[in-house]
Amino acid sequence: MLTLGQALGAALLHNPELRATAYAVRAREAERLQARLVPNPELEVTAEDFGASGQLRGARQMELTFAVSQVIWLGGQRARRSRLAAAESREAGWRYELERLAVLTRTVQAFVAVVAVQQLILLAAQEEALAQKVVRLFQERSAAGRIARRDLGMLGAQVRLSRARLKREQLRRQLQVAKTRLAAQWGGVRARFDRAAGDLKGAVRIPGLSGLLARVGKSPRVRAWQARLATSRATVALARADAIPDLTLSGGVRVLPASRSTGFVLGLSIPLPVSDRNQGTTRAARFRVMESRARLRATRARVSSLVTRAHQRASAAAATISRIDAAILPKARMAVKVGMEGYREGKAGFLAVLDAQRTLVQVLVERLSAKTRLLEALADLELLLGEPLRARSVRVARRPRTLSARPAPPARRRGAVDAPRKGARGPKGSGE
Repeated sequence: MLTLGQALGAALLHNPELRATAYAVRAREAERLQARLVPNPELEVTAEDFGASGQLRGARQMELTFAVSQVIWLGGQRARRSRLAAAESREAGWRYELERLAVLTRTVQAFVAVVAVQQLILLAAQEEALAQKVVRLFQERSAAGRIARRDLGMLGAQVRLSRARLKREQLRRQLQVAKTRLAAQWGGVRARFDRAAGDLKGAVRIPGLSGLLARVGKSPRVRAWQARLATSRATVALARADAIPDLTLSGGVRVLPASRSTGFVLGLSIPLPVSDRNQGTTRAARFRVMESRARLRATRARVSSLVTRAHQRASAAAATISRIDAAILPKARMAVKVGMEGYREGKAGFLAVLDAQRTLVQVLVERLSAKTRLLEALADLELLLGEPLRARSVRVARRPRTLSARPAPPARRRGAVDAPRKGARGPKGSGE
């Protein structure tokens, strides 16, 4: 038995893509630490007149210089590198958040799909049982000699029974596919759970579209591109700082063995920005800023469009559920109730009762399909906005009520085809 909380926890802990994204965040944090460091000083040892000939022959004529040099950033590169690394770290954090929300959304949708198929299998089993009852009824009539063995009604009933069995078998295979898809969210190759615990009967409230569109500015996708824009601006600042030449200072001691004397050596060097002023890198960084701004505007528009479409899908599914609950489902249940009462009173035939029950099952299947579409649309909205929009709508399931077995056939009057004996007990109704 697998609950939704267990599925979400396993996905957050073991999803391969999410784990890889987490390593990327840690790498950016390490780069942020590295960006705070300044260049190391350099030690330089120089030996002059080494191995010379003539008057300069001999090790005592050699000159040794020991110097240390240090690069000094004049453009404030250290602070700008640190800001760039911090911006890249925040951008990586938002990419991780996007991946985390995507994993949670896929897990919720896969879990809902498993629960939906499980309930469809229960309804298919009831539909198969009803079809079996109809076939058995025609077989009893055929055995009694009231209808021919190749009666059109019997053939139609047998076809419906075969289709019901085929549908149930297809749903079982579909359930295995749905379970495998759910297990893949935490890196599983096959499903190791028997069934998902829950039902889709929880009430769901859809927020207004205007309120949802007002949250677009806080969408993780928008925030990720805002972080990207900040990274692009930090890149421009660093490119401008890199255009300022770096100063290199050096100092050391020179040893003259011939005269047994020493002296100090000082040096200063700076590049002359004659042709390379880092202008190409700076210009490219500015275009990256312009690109990030355009991407940010496009992302806002796209998220708004996706939110609108997801809200429309959720509203359409909710309207379907509301229409079924208000007009169709009560009438279908009333038809079953009236059919049972008529069957007990001898005013309705058993086939009419079975047909009413089969219609009720079909209505429940339509409602389940609409509820699945509603939950999938709400999950998409939560992915887009990065906020929960609903309370838990997948509840722990109770044992569903099923359609009752066919009662013992009542005694029929001679010549009557479908009229039950008054007071005979008929089939019970169906619950949701």
